[in-house]
Amino acid sequence: MSSLLRPVGPHSASVYWRRRLLFLVAVIVVLALLWWLISAVIGGDGDATTAPAPSESAAATPTPAATPTASAEPSATTTPASAECADDELTLDVLADRTEYAADQDPRLTLRVVNSSQRTCERDVGQAALELQVRSGEQVVWSSDHCNPGGDPEVVSLAPGDGERVTVLWDRGRSAEGCPEGLGDVDPGDYAAVARVGSLNSGESAFTLQ
Repeated sequence: MSSLLRPVGPHSASVYWRRRLLFLVAVIVVLALLWWLISAVIGGDGDATTAPAPSESAAATPTPAATPTASAEPSATTTPASAECADDELTLDVLADRTEYAADQDPRLTLRVVNSSQRTCERDVGQAALELQVRSGEQVVWSSDHCNPGGDPEVVSLAPGDGERVTVLWDRGRSAEGCPEGLGDVDPGDYAAVARVGSLNSGESAFTLQ
């Protein structure tokens, strides 16, 4: 104990006390640094606060998907049948099965009416509504109406592209209004067949009789 209080050595006592004081100060500084580091670490952990979880109101809510709506495109529907087909909604023609007939051959004439519109419509194709004629120039030498002018209506429904046809075998005989007898046959030569459906008339189909 006496050596601690009374330093023994070749130097004076003040030298040893200064050394001891410097050593003590160094120890205190080291301890102070250690305490500061430990406090900083502990204090840092204590100060670190967990970020508050976003509240339900602040949480981003997904935008609801847009509900698909029906498109504005028109749906394909079948147009219901309306009243009578207009003349400009029909295509009417007459066809002779040959362009030239020998003396022993009779012309076969076919009337054909087709719905050329985009809708379904109705038309009377009964005997009273149809007529086939054979002409020589401007003269009517035979008509289906001369001997069969009437008959009950026969209304048919025609879808777009559908049609009706009537075929007549003409025996080359002449006819006139009232269907008189004994008019005889036509002469050889050039003729043309035409057709009518109501007020709609066809073009001509030309042929030659030998």
